Amino acid sequence: IFDKEPSMRQQLLDSDKFDELAAKLVQRAYRLDTLEAARAQLSVVPQDEENFVRLPPSTQRPFNTLQDLRETVTDSGKRQLSLALSMLLEHEHPDGLVAKLSELTDRVPRCNSAKKQAFGMILKHAFRCRDRTENREVAAREHVRRCFEDFLDDHKERAFSSALTEP
Repeated sequence: IFDKEPSMRQQLLDSDKFDELAAKLVQRAYRLDTLEAARAQLSVVPQDEENFVRLPPSTQRPFNTLQDLRETVTDSGKRQLSLALSMLLEHEHPDGLVAKLSELTDRVPRCNSAKKQAFGMILKHAFRCRDRTENREVAAREHVRRCFEDFLDDHKERAFSSALTEP
């Protein structure tokens, strides 16, 4: 992907672009009106008093969780995470985004192993969403092609019959 568009490599490393992308993702997931509301949005996962005290309130915000996850990965991981967020923004439905953001909000504040698991989970889900969308488009094109072939075969048969066998 990066070989085709070298400028994309730098764009995906830009922290301001990442913050904007993360805010847009949260905005779409929770169907919010502004990016400021997306940055302040709390997770839908309920926290009881005991857990809320143990985890800082900033980790209960999906936007902050995405930023924290970005800070824990290498430059290559930052590019992959930005790419994954852009694919999710394009291919995933809002309800699916809320579910994945809730999973991230649960895992990222934990240990490094949980952070790695969250990183792998979000990448895998982003590529599955992209593949699912592309597979639907391919299947739709194939269906239209088959219908057109059937129509064309019927039309040829009628044209042959009307011209040669039934003049």
